[in-house]
Amino acid sequence: MKSGLKIVLVIILLLNLVALVHEKHVISNMKDEKAKIDSQWKEVFRAGADRWAIVQELISQGTKEDKLLDTIQITLLQHTILRDQFAKACSLSYVESEYQIDQQLQHFMNAYFKDTTLIRGSYTTYVHQIKESNQRLNKLTEAYNAEVKKYNLNFSGFPNSYYARMNDLKPLVSFDWVYGFMNEDGVEINIKMVK
Repeated sequence: MKSGLKIVLVIILLLNLVALVHEKHVISNMKDEKAKIDSQWKEVFRAGADRWAIVQELISQGTKEDKLLDTIQITLLQHTILRDQFAKACSLSYVESEYQIDQQLQHFMNAYFKDTTLIRGSYTTYVHQIKESNQRLNKLTEAYNAEVKKYNLNFSGFPNSYYARMNDLKPLVSFDWVYGFMNEDGVEINIKMVK
């Protein structure tokens, strides 16, 4: 009887040791993935800041008649207030704000191409810079999203989700829309994903 109890205790100790080693391995991998995602986020954020600078210059070149630029400026100012918070990590607030700015820019771009009175030399330069910036942001966010989805998939399974929660790791937010196009509301998609 005593030898059977010893065997059971040894098995329990070995299982605990295997679980502990597995947890350390999982958490180490998730932290490495998170560090990579954080680095990619910084690139996305810098590219977004570069785009904001172009939009700010576009706004400064606008006239009082450019109502679309006034609307963009108001949204951009609201976005700037939260900028320091956004620099740390992607959040639903960032996605919502970027989405609003992008959609307002698309209204401006559509008006720009339809109204020949808007086609002025300085606007043309900014429109091309914004298009190039959108392409760069789309490439960066695509890479960012791929890593976030991989991380969240790894996070979602058991026992990884348990280990992650015990170590204060949480699922991350991604974008589900493309810069420079009229998109469906990507914010709603992300809210559903996070809940």
